[in-house]
Amino acid sequence: MQISFEKILPSKQTRLAFLVRLVAMLPLYALFLLGCEEIIEFDTNNKGGDLVVFGRVTNGTEGNEVTVSLTSPFDRPSTPIQFANVSVLDEEGNREIFRETTDPGTYRSENPVLDRSTGKKFYLEVCTPNGKMYRSAVEAMPKLVGEDSVYFNVETERFVTDNAQEVEQTVINVLLDAEIERNGNEPVFLRWDVEEVYAVQEVMLPSNKFPLWIWNTCYITNPVDAQKFFVFNGDDLTNDEISNFSLAKRPLDGSFFGKHYFNVFRYSLSFESFDYWRKVNQLTDRVGSIFDSPPATQPSNNRNVENPDEVVFGHIEVVARATSRFLVTKNDIP
Repeated sequence: MQISFEKILPSKQTRLAFLVRLVAMLPLYALFLLGCEEIIEFDTNNKGGDLVVFGRVTNGTEGNEVTVSLTSPFDRPSTPIQFANVSVLDEEGNREIFRETTDPGTYRSENPVLDRSTGKKFYLEVCTPNGKMYRSAVEAMPKLVGEDSVYFNVETERFVTDNAQEVEQTVINVLLDAEIERNGNEPVFLRWDVEEVYAVQEVMLPSNKFPLWIWNTCYITNPVDAQKFFVFNGDDLTNDEISNFSLAKRPLDGSFFGKHYFNVFRYSLSFESFDYWRKVNQLTDRVGSIFDSPPATQPSNNRNVENPDEVVFGHIEVVARATSRFLVTKNDIP
């Protein structure tokens, strides 16, 4: 007998997977959010079958990943596109291949070969199995600016359940202090993501050696508060500092009996990527009034080479990424 945690927590539970489904459902969400405000016109013919390309090119060897899928009708999960040819090219035409992983429709660069220096320009190329070619807009690698200090507090929060009962829960509050280094008058656009990593024990009970068992350690990686996207325009900061800012909250559970790591990713963005994520926030931040004006479907920076008018969803970003991390153990929890 084998208990597989992969069936409980699939590895494809990532931010990119969440965004694919989010973008595919934008028109439907907008329909339900319509109220007495000014109407924004958009296409509500949600029959599915539109291409969704999400991903990023980073300044390092990690985080270079692309997902390719087709929208499905209404709120159904998108359909991954397997066996596509995915690559990133620089302005000289040098090519870096992205290989499909064990997660269908997810492609990753396992051997980055392109020069990712600040100012270098890149674009994505996707050829689907039916022979259609798609390219993203050209973006330059931004400069990585500033430093982060990440830490946490253990807090108790009150919330109301679906049964209108008020209960308490203990959470890990992931906090950020950041310094922003400017280069003259150059604009600064930033985004942060939070990821958790912890170990679980997989138990195998061999039928021919009962009652002996075999322990196997599995590592689970998940986004934390995947529906949140924190983006900052440096012009909105008065002193080039961010202090005691809450990035994510994670309820305590049995996974904290062992070592529990949190990774905080900081991305320096182009204005185009900043503007895209800012507009995505207009959707994900809507949690109450149905009288708010609905968000329109976000335009993609991916285009069909032969048919530019084809509807395409998703976004490819070129980012400079830095990682900060901290460890939480059971001794840190009161």
